[in-house]
Amino acid sequence: MIIFPAIDIRDNKCVRLSQGNYDKETVYFDDPFSVAQDFQNRGVKNLHIVDLDAALIGELTNFDIIKKIITDTDMLVEVGGGIRGEEQIKKYVDIGVDRVSIGTKAVKDFEFLKEMSGKYPYKISLSLDVKDEYVYIKGWSENSGILIWDYLDKIKDLPLTSIVVTDIKKDGMLSGPSFELYRKLKKATKHNIVVSGGVSSLNDINKLKEDDTYGVIVGKALYENKFSVEDIIC
Repeated sequence: MIIFPAIDIRDNKCVRLSQGNYDKETVYFDDPFSVAQDFQNRGVKNLHIVDLDAALIGELTNFDIIKKIITDTDMLVEVGGGIRGEEQIKKYVDIGVDRVSIGTKAVKDFEFLKEMSGKYPYKISLSLDVKDEYVYIKGWSENSGILIWDYLDKIKDLPLTSIVVTDIKKDGMLSGPSFELYRKLKKATKHNIVVSGGVSSLNDINKLKEDDTYGVIVGKALYENKFSVEDIIC
């Protein structure tokens, strides 16, 4: 199972939100690059970065600090937040990003996702935010009206590297992932599913491993010292 420690960047700081609410922000570190360096020094091979500012305004606000992380560490980095067009994807791919994560744009414009996954095969990671089995968009503020099962069927033939599925009710709450949801998702698609939201303990990690989960993003639990990096990557 691939472990993706998460760095969410807002105003050039490392933060976490509760259930995606920008008004419920906790600042953990002032320097995201130092956090990335520390992760690498402790054995991390894969990293998940979200530009929260870009997610709001659609511009790659924190591009410089993300580029520094890419160029000055050896980790494989997935980046998401505010991807609105090919120019942004290409900009990230050109600096060595391993996976570019697309959310709202992919849900609203299937033809765009189809075209980009064709141009950048296995460089695109789809990000789906889910609540009560419906896909939400625009920073979790709007129900797309699309059931995740229907959307998975629609994208079944696209060359995506993975699908990051965030359970909105669980994200940032340290209440454990929705294990049954992810088991169903694994059966519903041939794409690799990355679990996001709710991981709170080593027991959660072990359960996901037992379920033969492809990958998991871990954020708040690390920052709140529920377990260490070394505990989960060994």
